[in-house]
Amino acid sequence: YTMDGASVVAGAQLGAGTAQPITVTFTPTDTTDYGVVTVSKTLDVLPAKVRLQVPAVHTSYGSASTAISAKLLSPPQIGTGTVTFNVLSGTTVVTSLTDVAVSGGTASATLPLTALAAGNYRLQGVYSGADNYAGVTAYGLLAVKAVKPVITWANPADITLGTQLSDTQ
Repeated sequence: YTMDGASVVAGAQLGAGTAQPITVTFTPTDTTDYGVVTVSKTLDVLPAKVRLQVPAVHTSYGSASTAISAKLLSPPQIGTGTVTFNVLSGTTVVTSLTDVAVSGGTASATLPLTALAAGNYRLQGVYSGADNYAGVTAYGLLAVKAVKPVITWANPADITLGTQLSDTQ
């Protein structure tokens, strides 16, 4: 086989791309009775499918930020590309982090929480795709737990039955 004029051996892995020219030439051992035949075609090599995992994150209201991540699960050799993180309330994007670089198959970032009220959100990770790998979207949970305020109240002074309450009680 040849591709773009270079020999390709059986078992070689081709890069993703459309309309890649490939040529096969048959040269018989008996050139008296059989002629040399060459056939050219084009071959589409689709990008490899990728699985993405966005782990659940639990934090408390009032926290300034929290760590988030997305892990590319297959194939394991992906080391490039970016992930965009979107925090969704229903279908509305509340806040985003864009172009978080993938390193060692994982994109990690610190998400500011100032725009988020207590409640559950969907954390969307969108892998851009790179080289021979297709883009993909995955979801995880972002739970922002409500905090209970602390009330400090000194023991009120005793009163006699019939006394109206005042600010000191």
